[in-house]
This record gives sequence, structure tokens and C-alpha cells, in this order.
Amino acid sequence: MKNNRTFHIILGVICIAVGGFLFHFKSDAIFANLAPTEGSAYLVPMKSGNIYSQDIVIHNKVISRIGVYFLPLHPLLQHEGIIHLSLMRGDAVLESGEINSNYIDSTAPTEFVFAHPVASATDETLRIRVTVSDDISTDVALRTRTPDNDFTGDDVVFFINNDQQQYPFAYTASELLHPSLMKQIGALSIAIGLGMLAWPFFKQHRLLGDHLMLAVVALLQAFSASDSQTSAMMYGIFVFCILFLMWWIFRIVGRSRLAALFGACICACSSWVPLAIISLHTAKTQLSFKDAMLDPNQIVVSHASGAYIGFFALFFGAIGITVLIWNLTRDTRRKVMLDSAVFIVLCISFVLAFAHIALTIPSVSIIVALCLGWFAALGLHAMQRFIGIHDRLAFILLAITVCIAVLDLMHVASVTLAYGAAI
Repeated sequence: MKNNRTFHIILGVICIAVGGFLFHFKSDAIFANLAPTEGSAYLVPMKSGNIYSQDIVIHNKVISRIGVYFLPLHPLLQHEGIIHLSLMRGDAVLESGEINSNYIDSTAPTEFVFAHPVASATDETLRIRVTVSDDISTDVALRTRTPDNDFTGDDVVFFINNDQQQYPFAYTASELLHPSLMKQIGALSIAIGLGMLAWPFFKQHRLLGDHLMLAVVALLQAFSASDSQTSAMMYGIFVFCILFLMWWIFRIVGRSRLAALFGACICACSSWVPLAIISLHTAKTQLSFKDAMLDPNQIVVSHASGAYIGFFALFFGAIGITVLIWNLTRDTRRKVMLDSAVFIVLCISFVLAFAHIALTIPSVSIIVALCLGWFAALGLHAMQRFIGIHDRLAFILLAITVCIAVLDLMHVASVTLAYGAAI
């Protein structure tokens, strides 16, 4: 027992350390890439003493680096110089950087990394200012971009010493990201680690531990709104209320703790919740079952009537329906009657949501998702009983499956909220 407890403590500390790293994980992603037009006619030789600046419109980004497409006009092996870039708001320099001319790549943008990323406002105009030192005057050119089918030239204006030019210079801009999914995985790892450290306490107070787990799931789901205009606190509270209600319903009808958690997460973390928030007054559009329930890109598929549950929920839901059919041939107890009633509701709501009939109601896809969550909990519960409800290895494998399924739901919710507009 003592050795097991020591192992749990060590593993818990490792989970907390890994979770802390993942929770603070950051990455860069290009959000603007204005590629250059090929040809010597679209080069602007840079002279020392001149100021090359370009106004760009940024929409609510945290800018971590700026890349500029340069082209050496002469070999730079015998001498080298410095290229200086500043990102400005009006006349104020927000961030700046320098790079040696030896690092210029004629086939890719030369990137200037900012020590302190710059946050922009909504549709704000910022200015990129570039200068070169005397050592490489006229040796390096800016590559420009002409308007075409992919680029209209709007929102980008190029100046040389405040004189507007015909074509803008080619550039890239990257934003600093703190992905919601990484925060969710990190927070989940921290929660697991804390659970291992406090396992003796939670073993004696299981109901408290169950409710804390629901609170953790709601907190993780609240992170999905961190990159959107939706209130993360209100979203998390709303999700917790659904989780709490559904978990107790599943427990009352006899589902295991893990199965109840799984079913409650499907009901509360499905994309119908964020879609309802961001499209309250949007007309509902009829979808196919695949688009509504299994397509992770809910914004492209629909801005109103999707209810993504994912493959795992569908898989265990199918198992649950199979279990119901099996039980109907040999059992008429009340809980089988309740499962049968939910199955009837599932069939009716499926027809109303997805069949091409006069009474089609796309929003009924929410009921379909809730019913599939019901049968997913039944399917996982039946699998636990079949494998062995007290089999530790089986429980760990099923728990990992549940974690993956829930994180998948949370990721879809994050994307849906990020690219939607709050009411």
C-alpha cells in the first residue's frame, strides 16, 4: 500500500508538471501572407536614408513576428549590413527588430521576431517601417505584390518617405496563440495530478469528487470561449448546470460514474450549446445527420442547427441501442421501458431533424444529440459491466477514451465560438 501511494504521488506530481507546461504552451500562426509577384519590374531597391513604410489593417491579433520578402540585388558575401523593422501605431514605435543581411532568403520572407508581442484592436491600422544601413544601400530590394484575383490591394498602402506607391511590398504577419485545446489538456492533466495526490480523501468522499470533476469539465469547457466574444464565465456556468442535471439523471437510472460523466459531457459539451449562443436569432437550416453530428467544422456546415457529438459518442451510442434491443428480448423492467421511451424520442426527433418532410424542424437535432448521449452512457456502462466493472486496466483505458472524446467536443466548441459572433 505504501509503495502504491508513493507511486501515485510521483505520478501526480509528473501530471501537474506536464499540465503546467501544456497550459502555458504558446505557438505562432501566420494570419497574413501577401506573397510577392515574380519579375524584376516588381522590385523596389532600398536606399539608406529612405523610410519604407506600409499601413496594414489588423483585426484583433496579438502580433508576434513580421516577415518581409527581400531580394539581394548583388552578392552580399563581401560585406554585410543591418535591416531594421519597426511596428508602429501612429508615430509611436510598438516593437522593433534588426537582422543581419546575411540571413536574407530570396525564396522566403525574412522574419523579425518581437520580444514582446503587440496586441491590436479591432480593424486597427498599424504601420510597418523598414530601413537599411549604409553598407547595403541599393544591394537589397523589397519584393512587391500586384493586385489580382486573390488580392485586391485594399487595406494595404505602401509609402517611401511618405509618398504613396503603386504596389505594396510583400509581407507576412504571425500571431501569438495560446490554443484552447492545449490549455484544456494541460488543465486536465493538472486536475488528474491533484486527484492522485488527494486520492485518499476523494476515496472517502466520492460524491464530492464527482461534483468536483463536473466543475473541472465545466472549467475546461469555459476555456473554449477564451478566444471569442462570449463570456467564458457565463458559458462555463451554463455548461456546469447541464452537466450537473444530466449526471444526476444518469446516476439515478443506474449508470456507472464514468458512464454518467461521459453521457453528461456529450449532452453539455456538444456544439449545440455554442451554436445556440452565437446564432440565437439565426434561421435554422436543415442538415444531414453527418454534417450536424459528425462534421467538426460546424461554422462552415451550419451557423445554427449543428450538434456535433463525434465518433466516440456515436460508437458507444450504437452499442447502447444494441444493448437496448438485446434487453427488450429478455427484460421488461422499468429501466428498459425508460430506455425504450428515449429510443422512441430519438427516432421521432431524427425524422423531424433530418428527413425531408413538411414538418422538418432543424433545431430538433439538439434532442437527437441528447438521446445519443443517453445511449452512449448506456453503451459505456454495458461495456464496463461486460469487461469487469472493477477491472482497473479496463477502467483506465475507458477513462482515456472518455477524455479523448470530451477534448474533441471541447475543441469543436472552441473553433465554433472563435469564428462565430456572440449575441
